[in-house]
Amino acid sequence: MRAILLLAGMLTAVAAWSVEQPTIVSFTVTPHKVRPGEPITLQWEVRGVRSLSLDWAPAVDTRDHWQHRADLPPAGTLVMRPAESMVFVLTCEEGGGLTCASASVSVEMKP
Repeated sequence: MRAILLLAGMLTAVAAWSVEQPTIVSFTVTPHKVRPGEPITLQWEVRGVRSLSLDWAPAVDTRDHWQHRADLPPAGTLVMRPAESMVFVLTCEEGGGLTCASASVSVEMKP
């Protein structure tokens, strides 16, 4: 009986040690250049995260213009139609640690 309890304790320790680390497998914005109002697609895939969010702001003035979307699924897409060049930041949180990735799109004004 003691050997079974010892083995059970070792399996619990191995299971706790092998918890998957937060990883951003991919985060892309396509296309990278558009005209105002044309669609872009943000696509992501993450693993081992408890919380996933997306923040974005105009590339020329990010200071007070950030927008936020929380509780995203571990894999997904989002279509946007930016009027100006934008910066996007995907943030994963797990166990007090953060993992981030960024992408951008350039909006070219018509001549």
